[in-house]
Amino acid sequence: MGVNDMANATNEAFGEKLRKVRTERGYSLRHLAYKSGVSFSMISQIERGFKSVPKPKTLKKLANGLNVPSNQMFEWAGIDPTTPNNVIALNDTNTVNLPILGEIACGEPILAKQNIDGYTPMVKGTLPSGTNFCLRCKGDSMEPRIQDGALVVIHQQPTVEDGEIAAVLIGNEATLKKVKHIGSQVLLMAINDKYDPIILDGSEDSRILGKAIQVITQL
Repeated sequence: MGVNDMANATNEAFGEKLRKVRTERGYSLRHLAYKSGVSFSMISQIERGFKSVPKPKTLKKLANGLNVPSNQMFEWAGIDPTTPNNVIALNDTNTVNLPILGEIACGEPILAKQNIDGYTPMVKGTLPSGTNFCLRCKGDSMEPRIQDGALVVIHQQPTVEDGEIAAVLIGNEATLKKVKHIGSQVLLMAINDKYDPIILDGSEDSRILGKAIQVITQL
């Protein structure tokens, strides 16, 4: 089973479980949305398997809305909440759920829970040792190599070699670009040649988060 297939199976299984528990309690979608504070549309997409496993904050809201323990909700989602934030272990010992980073809060550790926008399953043997996470590519600046909407697996490290694709944090926004060093400057270059390079000269609030090592295309 490929990574996309595993992700879809995990999403669908969690959605089915959520729908079953909701209907057993006699709750409509709108009633659960009211009780949990999670939007009607999000719950609907989760139940149909159209969204990734929600981040812990949302799982806790759903647990409160359904009057079930948070740990039970995490178990249904295939997440072990006792493991470190950077690698959340799935019940399947051959896979791990990597966090998907969303908007990054300034001053917070990169893998703080408020930065995590969901999880995606990965086979352990395909990942290097150390800390790994995912970013979702936005826009067409890295096409055709990385498509808009694709998940990119990042191995956390403070530097990369020239020509490698890195996740770079500028302010509170992470961007994916090829890196080139010219003296004291760093050029962040798009693959799509319609975009000009971003030049970092040290005056910006920026740092390299890690090296891109895999692309997961979402179908």
